[in-house]
Amino acid sequence: MADPAEAPGAPAMIEPEAPARKTPARAGKTLAGAYLDKTDLFIIQELCLRLGRERCERMTMQEFAVEAFTRECARHGVKLTGKS
Repeated sequence: MADPAEAPGAPAMIEPEAPARKTPARAGKTLAGAYLDKTDLFIIQELCLRLGRERCERMTMQEFAVEAFTRECARHGVKLTGKS
């Protein structure tokens, strides 16, 4: 049996327009974890979990990285602006 929309004299089916795609905020950006070996990334994620449990609050990779950068800069006598 033929589709009723294909029958002669039937109104043409109007295709809905595709919804406008919003550009994600991270478009064109690479996650820091993408530069790490998968095994090393897993180890760092586990460390973030452990540190988060010790502090009783979640620690993200970004927070971990900021702390590491701050610590290394201080060790080498570089003062950061404190805006991060």
